[in-house]
Amino acid sequence: MSFNQIFVANSAYSLFTYLLMFPEKTDETLFIMGPAIKEARVPVKMWLEFPSKEADVKDIEDMTYKLMQDISGILEGKKIPCYGNANKANNPFIEAFVERYPFYALSDGLSDYDLFPTYYQNDRILKCYSTADIIKDLTDEKLEKFDVQQLWNNLSEEHKAKIATVFNISVKDLNMASSRSVVLITQPLSEDNMMSESDKVELYRRIIGNYGVQNVVMKPHPREKTNWADVFGDMPIIPRQMPVELLTKLVSLNKVATFFSTAAFGSVSDDKIDFYAKDFADLKSYHPNQMRVCTQTGEGRKSIAVSDIEETYSRIKKCHWLRIPDLDNRFYHPALEVDEAGIPTDMAPSVVRKILSVRMPILPANIREK
Repeated sequence: MSFNQIFVANSAYSLFTYLLMFPEKTDETLFIMGPAIKEARVPVKMWLEFPSKEADVKDIEDMTYKLMQDISGILEGKKIPCYGNANKANNPFIEAFVERYPFYALSDGLSDYDLFPTYYQNDRILKCYSTADIIKDLTDEKLEKFDVQQLWNNLSEEHKAKIATVFNISVKDLNMASSRSVVLITQPLSEDNMMSESDKVELYRRIIGNYGVQNVVMKPHPREKTNWADVFGDMPIIPRQMPVELLTKLVSLNKVATFFSTAAFGSVSDDKIDFYAKDFADLKSYHPNQMRVCTQTGEGRKSIAVSDIEETYSRIKKCHWLRIPDLDNRFYHPALEVDEAGIPTDMAPSVVRKILSVRMPILPANIREK
């Protein structure tokens, strides 16, 4: 088989947007996908076996070399356009694709906020495709804006059916989504070490309690491992691999509730969104035992993701900004030591880099006064 394009990502949203953008190209695309979308039914695909957290740099380099050799063999050495999400946190091999193939970056939600300026400066990234509602610099010539709803409307019924088939969507799934008054979109909070599994379950238990379990259908994040059917019994579960953005094109939803998933935006009108990010100042985030309150100033520290959403969207989105019900100290971090820049001393280096790249750190009072 002759391939003319590559798709590489570990994101259902990135796959969905690629299929919207290139409905005629699916049969000539080599799909290279990670575990979050392993159930997707595409014509020709390779699975990315991600390295374990214990893998060292040499192991990852060896895996990358083997992967790129395999792909080069399949393509017979051809250098064809490659489309994918360029966030290394979502795909540890992505830099090799950026270096070896003409690369086009696909949006994957909030990660665009601070990564696209870096993409603009990378000569190997030729275009950046995004809905552009959270991009800081909208003027860069590399930015290519798209509208999901418009792309969907422009598709033929045949191509719409093909996309539904890729994500293995059934009439039963659609009926489940429309049968309850609330669709709850979850996040991989324990999988991403933002909080413990038990805290994650308790957090969603409290949100569901706002509506009654009998009124809620859950849409888990593709990377989640929690067996929600065991937790909430008969509450219907929409398949993980179905993008929310696609679900809302196939069925009319009554209300969407979420704990900081930007997939809610654009899925329904703002007045139908309950967004649980209000006053999320001192809650656990990133990794257990990492401080979220500055010991020297007493100022709250938010998860970067949540604060980006609050600060970026609360002024422009007219959804219902809500607080986690019955909040108590179970979800708070103890105060730990910070360095002179106001960064927790035990914070993971990757998180420190993200803080410094996104915004100036919150400095202790004695430093701010200088």
